[in-house]
Amino acid sequence: MPRRCVVLLEDIDSAELTHTRQIQSPSKSDQDEELKKLKQFKPLPHMVSRISLSALLNVIDGVASQEGRILIMTTNHAERLDDALIRPGRVDMRIKFELASSPMIKSLFCNIFSTAEGGLLVEEMNMGFEEQTYNEGQDEKYEEKIIELSHEFAALIPADTFSPAEVQGFLLEHKRFPKRAVEQAVEWVTKRATSKMRKE
Repeated sequence: MPRRCVVLLEDIDSAELTHTRQIQSPSKSDQDEELKKLKQFKPLPHMVSRISLSALLNVIDGVASQEGRILIMTTNHAERLDDALIRPGRVDMRIKFELASSPMIKSLFCNIFSTAEGGLLVEEMNMGFEEQTYNEGQDEKYEEKIIELSHEFAALIPADTFSPAEVQGFLLEHKRFPKRAVEQAVEWVTKRATSKMRKE
């Protein structure tokens, strides 16, 4: 790898080496069920690790490590990771990605329907402008309308229910039609909620 770069280890918990020692050590009663699941986990041939946990730790900050690299690790199961892998000094910052709050939903809406696309959307917004006569003065009116719609949209999406990725995915389906996104928000929420209930 280059001397200066960003390294991403996605779903680090899926690498069996990151929780091997935890499986072998005695467990607390409240972790018994989780450990049973981990013990039953049988990696497919292509998932079998070629390095040990010790080797990974060495590469991160041991004798084999190099300065100037930023390491990012993602996981959906932080509790499965070996303490040595995520101890202070090895992991300087932990960021938990929560479900989308109302301010986040508004921000996503505004980002998706930014002024960069404004000239193409004025007709759909029913603002009385024509695409051919679009000018800078319309930017402010467009932004005001988008902010107004973002509040309407956030009021229709229950907070702390969907991930930012889910909300963004829905908005991208209506990339050029902000009003349509608001109009179809309730239907989308109902479908997603029903789908989640079935899975559970």
